Amino acid sequence: MTEEIRIERQEDGVMRTVQFKTQAAVTFKLVGTNLVALYKKEGDENIFLVMPAGEVSGKGMTIGEMITDINAFLKRYSEDAEPLNASNLVQALRDVQMAGSRENIPEYEMNIDFESIRVELKQAFLYLCKKDGGYGAAIEYAFELAVDFRELFPNDAAFFNVDKLSLGLWNTDRKAILERMGIIDVNTYLV
Repeated sequence: MTEEIRIERQEDGVMRTVQFKTQAAVTFKLVGTNLVALYKKEGDENIFLVMPAGEVSGKGMTIGEMITDINAFLKRYSEDAEPLNASNLVQALRDVQMAGSRENIPEYEMNIDFESIRVELKQAFLYLCKKDGGYGAAIEYAFELAVDFRELFPNDAAFFNVDKLSLGLWNTDRKAILERMGIIDVNTYLV
């Protein structure tokens, strides 16, 4: 149990109680996006927040850049770490394909250029507010990931071509978060 520290101070001859508050924050990058994680303690409330730090860059990272960064990270902590490589990733995709298929699908060569697939974290928002000793917590979240395929598929395909795939999950109604995600209101288009 946390004890509250209260300080009494006098302003203009009136005694007021000042409540102890604390806050800690860390900024970091995830998939090329600057984020901030924050913890705040105010009274009996504990607040955790993760959200973009400033404007989202819109650049993201290619799968190849991610593999390079993951290998650099692993090397920093263990010289014996087995590096991740593109062929391991292709084999994992084949394993998923085989596990999910009900028929024997002939194996074909997956020639995926991992420098041509760009992944962008467009939104990462988590808000958790919990009272000391309480059993419930207020939780809000928003997450959006976009995958850019424009360099993977031929640009001259006029009949059908995939440019981007975007996936968003959220339960918040906070206007600023939803605007940053660019949520489309279906009712606007159905009028």
